Amino acid sequence: SQPNITAGLLDLLDTIYGRTVTPEDLAAYSYALLAHDGYSRTFRDALGTSPARIPLTADPDLFTQATEIGGRLLWLHTYTDRFTSPDRPADRSALPHHSDISFDEPITRIPATTADITYDLTFGTLQIADGIVGGVTPRVRGYEVSGMNVLDRWLGSRTAKGIGRAAGKAATPLDRIRPEAWDDDWNDELLDLLRVLTATLDEEDTQQSLLDAVTSGPLVGVDQLPAPTAAERKVPTTIKRQAAGADRLKLGSGDER
Repeated sequence: SQPNITAGLLDLLDTIYGRTVTPEDLAAYSYALLAHDGYSRTFRDALGTSPARIPLTADPDLFTQATEIGGRLLWLHTYTDRFTSPDRPADRSALPHHSDISFDEPITRIPATTADITYDLTFGTLQIADGIVGGVTPRVRGYEVSGMNVLDRWLGSRTAKGIGRAAGKAATPLDRIRPEAWDDDWNDELLDLLRVLTATLDEEDTQQSLLDAVTSGPLVGVDQLPAPTAAERKVPTTIKRQAAGADRLKLGSGDER
């Protein structure tokens, strides 16, 4: 309900682009530029000593193009829950379908450990226990976010042993509660994940071209931007944090429930 955007920034962008800029527009613009490895490659040296910074184009057409790309990616990455439009309905069946991504054999047995999960580079097949999925490209199989392989994480969490702390000596009793059978719904969820990753990678060249166009074109200067106040630099209040605060107030007033 309260966007964490410096007061006056959206008004400035309204003037520059000649249109109303919403918080969602700015989020989508930022996502289009940041959510691909081309950003890290382009600014590798600077990122070694600095937080991520977003070049803000002064070109209205580039801004609109970025909001479209970023909105589509956010729609994909929230599995159609956010950034919907007539072309992007809130419906998981609307996720892009790639005919090559399909089960040669459905998974019916839960993998005991990650050793039961293998990838055939030659044929582009992913074997999980007794199941085989085709149409998995090497780039999808190797896709990482901040050093974490997405498929390894997703599949490893659905093994009988688990991964990370759950599979080690530091596992808690709760960690040791593991699934004993493969949930049939996971077959559909795995296909959705593979399609989302494939569609994400399909956008990367476009994102790189966009980033190159933004950085080589006119930019909004730092001296044009409003300065955030100390209050605006704080973590924004969310419904969850508000509820947690209310619970603490109840407990602190003698309520022993």
